[in-house]
Order: sequence, then C-alpha cells, then structure tokens
Amino acid sequence: MGYRLRMIAANEVRLKSGRKFFYQEFGNPHGEAIIFFHGFPGSSAQGSLFKNSQWAQLFRVIAFDRPGFGNSDFLVSRKLNDIVEDVDALINQLQIETFHLLAVSGGSPYAMAVAAALPKQARSLNLMCPLGPIYKIQILKHLSLRSQILLVTVRFLPGLIRKVMNTALASQASSKNEGSIVEKFSTTLSSADHEILNNPNYSEVLSESLQHAFNQGPEGPLQELKIFTTKWKIDFSRIVAPTTILHGSEDRIVPPSVGKYLAQQIAHCAFFLIPNEGHYSLPINHIDMILVKIAK
Repeated sequence: MGYRLRMIAANEVRLKSGRKFFYQEFGNPHGEAIIFFHGFPGSSAQGSLFKNSQWAQLFRVIAFDRPGFGNSDFLVSRKLNDIVEDVDALINQLQIETFHLLAVSGGSPYAMAVAAALPKQARSLNLMCPLGPIYKIQILKHLSLRSQILLVTVRFLPGLIRKVMNTALASQASSKNEGSIVEKFSTTLSSADHEILNNPNYSEVLSESLQHAFNQGPEGPLQELKIFTTKWKIDFSRIVAPTTILHGSEDRIVPPSVGKYLAQQIAHCAFFLIPNEGHYSLPINHIDMILVKIAK
C-alpha cells in the first residue's frame, strides 16, 4: 500500500533583521515536530521524499530552505551556527516547545549545531549519511580525490567553482535530469543510487529540490561549500539528545568512515551501517528506521 505525505503549509518567517526564512510543512499538523535539514545541494522540497512512508504520517515534518537556497534570503558572511537563530525563530513562530532533528548529508552539521545550542528542546538527533568536519585533514582525506579537489578549490578559487555550478545549472535546465548535476559534484555513484535516480517517483522530487535550491543562483550553495570547509564551532559535548546515525556501506559521496567518526564524538550515539545502500538510496529506503525509533 502506498502512502503520500501531504504538504500542509508553505510559509515564511520574518527574522528580526527582516530576512525571509522559508519553510514547508508535511504530514500530520498535530503530530510531534520533526525539523528536517535538507542535504547539499538541496532544499525544503526534499521533505516530500518521505511521501511513501507510513510512519511519516504520524509527524509534523517541517523542512526549511537554508539562507541563499530556495526562497530563503541570502545572508552575507553566513556562519554555520547562524542556523540556530533561524531555527529558534521558526519554532517560536510555530509555537513548538520540543522537537526531533532529522538531517541528511550536508544538513547534518546544522542539525548538530542546533542540538548543541538547544539541548533542552531537542528530543533526538537523527543523521543519515552525515557530512563530517571536512575542514580537518583527517576527515577530508576520507573523501574521494575529486571531492577533495573541489573543496580545496572553493577555498582559493571560488570563481572557478561558480563557473562550474553555472555550467551544471544550464545542463540541468536543459535535461531536467537530477543526474546531470549530481555527476558534476560527486564521484561515481553506487548501483543503489543509480536505481533511485532512475526511478521517476524519486528523481522528480530530487530534480524539483535541486531546481528550488538554485532559485537565487549559485551564491548560496557556493557560500555553503565555504562553510563546510571552515572550522565548525560545534561543542559536541553539549549534544545530549539520543542520537542515531545511519550510513550506507556503498556511499561513495560521504564514506561510512565519516559517520563512524561522528558517532565517536557524540555521547549516546548509535551507529548503524546499512548494507548495499548508497548516498541517495539510504534516506529514501530507510527513513522508517529513524521514524520508528522516534515514535517509540
């Protein structure tokens, strides 16, 4: 039996500075709140990836666009921990007292920052194929050589990466195919990932998320790459929420060793290595594993 996660709202928060912060809500408006952090490059549209999950119907899933992505205003000189103020404003507007955090890939650093800054409100932290602190050489070296070159180049030659992004965007616009831009920024994908990208039920959502992510052009994503490669000011000892990390054994974008490293940094963390899953396939095929744990 198929289940479709219903979008229940699309709105925005106006921050004290006047900056617009866009979000979408999915699922049950009366359920426990899950704050969802999209991957990179991605957007709040990724929240609908859980549309076939029966368990997702129990929760109020709130997915937002990070600054410079989608419909959220660009923030000059943005830092990783700026996300805390944005999420705090969001939950205050929505009158949410406590919440669960769920992140995929490049959304994970932000979820960890919120968990560390708001320990009394974060009931659980859940990371799928999480990106680690790649500003550290010992973590960066776990990535493919191609990814290492990209991340080093963005620090010293951002104009070149901007050109690559613009070229990839043009390719994406003409092909309407998620894979056309994915291949620009990743190593060879696993067979599980190719299967997902070739499935119209998911490739359309991923394509929509990607197009929404670049609504304002490449500046937001380019800024985010710089954030990833700059020292994170996250105090892992302040993360006290029960934490779950899932990683696919065939993830060729963020290797499982990165997830294992994070699991060693966070107290009360359970790490699960999922056989035969890649970077894109893991969140789609195993989201219920996270949601069942949250529901208990």
